[in-house]
Amino acid sequence: MYTPETATEELKKISPLLLKLKQKHNRYTKLVQSLAQNKSDNVSNEELEILEYEIVEIMKSLEEKRIYIRQINPLIVDFLAIRMGQPVYLCWKENEPKVSHYHGTAEGFSGRRIVTPFDEWQVFLVKN
Repeated sequence: MYTPETATEELKKISPLLLKLKQKHNRYTKLVQSLAQNKSDNVSNEELEILEYEIVEIMKSLEEKRIYIRQINPLIVDFLAIRMGQPVYLCWKENEPKVSHYHGTAEGFSGRRIVTPFDEWQVFLVKN
């Protein structure tokens, strides 16, 4: 489980992986658009399948750390946390300088609230 501080630190560590995810997703989207416009001369099904696989693998590796990609363009990333005894997601949107918002597990991005100094965050270490 994360706190705003540990989520921000983890975000720094995973930023190269997030960049790779965006690049692969953008390439995948362009290939699919080419297919839809019947410009499929340069598009191979094998390349699409490889990109799909790589995207899913990146997302799985993040989910193992309790980090969830909610959107890719722009990136929206949730970190599982416990606030005041309740499970929530710490929420980061691309270009925000740090993880400074949260929302309930059923609310989603539209329910985002800013982290305050009065929030209490619990940390549970999970053995892998």
